[in-house]
Amino acid sequence: MGLFGLRPNLASYITQTRAILPIYEGESADTNDNNLLGEFVLEGIDPAPMGVSKIDVCFDVDVDVDGILTVSAQDRSTGHKKEIVVSKQNGALTEEEIQTMVEEAAHYKAEDEVHKARISLENLTEKEKAMAMDAGLSFSEKKTMENEAENVIAWLDTHHHAAMDEINKHQKKLDAILQKLMKLKRGGMPYEL
Repeated sequence: MGLFGLRPNLASYITQTRAILPIYEGESADTNDNNLLGEFVLEGIDPAPMGVSKIDVCFDVDVDVDGILTVSAQDRSTGHKKEIVVSKQNGALTEEEIQTMVEEAAHYKAEDEVHKARISLENLTEKEKAMAMDAGLSFSEKKTMENEAENVIAWLDTHHHAAMDEINKHQKKLDAILQKLMKLKRGGMPYEL
């Protein structure tokens, strides 16, 4: 069936209680370039800011039964569990299509790395905004963090073809601001992201 991946579509609001888990087949870091095999929803997770919930995901391929894939997800805090079974009838790619995807992935590897870095920076920006809001910071400190996060998002929106070093520079700047604010609130102790 090819290589499988999961990109949880976690709710963007502050306290999520469910996670949508689409299952993709493909080689690209961009899910738009991969094949959607199915999705399922894990509900009943403890309310938490985006990116904070800990969900264990397991991929099990049964090679003796025509490559049937079972994907399960379990919330660590509540124990809630859900799974989906994907078979070749669910729209899996042929061997030729898989080979084409592998070749295209090798060709576009550098672009995929930049795309992964952009997604990582977007996720980190949202996570840091939420953390700053919950950290007991003053209004001014929260506003500073929120403005910096919004500046990074605006920069990402206008620089779709930014190089990796530019993305990393913005990530380090955002990290430094959050570390400084968190260090103030934790009595000089550094904060682990």
